[in-house]
Amino acid sequence: NAVRETVEHYHLGVSTQRKLSILHTYQRNRSLVQQLHDLYQGRCQLCGFDPLLLYGVRACCSHHIVYLSRGGQDKLSNLLLVCPNHHEVIHATDAVFDFRDLHYVFVNGRREPLILNRHLEAAR
Repeated sequence: NAVRETVEHYHLGVSTQRKLSILHTYQRNRSLVQQLHDLYQGRCQLCGFDPLLLYGVRACCSHHIVYLSRGGQDKLSNLLLVCPNHHEVIHATDAVFDFRDLHYVFVNGRREPLILNRHLEAAR
């Protein structure tokens, strides 16, 4: 409510479209995140980083392959478990996921495959 009030009343220079996008929230199923952690023991699917082993804490996060804001769905087949470094780089470069061979394609041409995968199928 505080965010809504601030955006609606105090940000007069913000366009109506931007206000709507700020206020729009997406429903997420947190049990899907837990399923990913259970499936991959908290490891990054791209590099295998294991924060539980190294530090005793969960540090990897779920990532929507097709962003919810771009029409992606909140379902297991649209989620990956990635380390904070990969998560940041994917967003910073707007990397594209190639479902044909389960690789991320980065803007500089680098391709990184999933090294851990038990829930996604490559397109045929």
